[in-house]
Amino acid sequence: MYHSLLNDATFYNSLLDLDRLIAGQIREGQCPLCSGNLNQSHFLRKPRGVPNGTHPDYAVRFSYCCATEGCRKRFTTPSMRFLSRKVYSSVIIFLVFLFNSKSDEARVEKLNTLLGTTLSVETVRRWRHYWIKIVPQSNTWKRAAFSHELCETLPSSLLGLFQCALKEQLYKGVKWLLPLTTGIYLFDVPFRLTASG
Repeated sequence: MYHSLLNDATFYNSLLDLDRLIAGQIREGQCPLCSGNLNQSHFLRKPRGVPNGTHPDYAVRFSYCCATEGCRKRFTTPSMRFLSRKVYSSVIIFLVFLFNSKSDEARVEKLNTLLGTTLSVETVRRWRHYWIKIVPQSNTWKRAAFSHELCETLPSSLLGLFQCALKEQLYKGVKWLLPLTTGIYLFDVPFRLTASG
């Protein structure tokens, strides 16, 4: 099942639709620091590993900038597609750890074969550090008060909390991580999301 999700442009495009929804909600608001108006300040990313047929706007990272002189703070919106500054899609960063592989080298080889990427073992090890060290230290994780045992098998243990098909688990897992996707843990998860597809 995860093999098909990795190459499902419709699934990736549905994440873009959800990101547009989040960006629209942020745009309707005001600067959380000074209550000023927000101006559009989107920028391009170079996402790796996304399948053919993914919408050209998939590479756009939605962001806004405070219009008030003296503030001008940038607010990059939470994202279903991007985990902070990582260049690979959130889908890949979740699913690579579901591969039944005995080593990171085998995981990398399998993913590179499936997607035609040049992912390195060092990158997968950085992702593992993110899952095992960074995520459990976040306020999002601490507020949920998950058991310590769940930390050791992230991200599969996070997906396993949701009793549904893998596609829905992935939607819910990525949505749960929204506060961590901006690089600064500014946002909680007030977003009204309806997963399409």
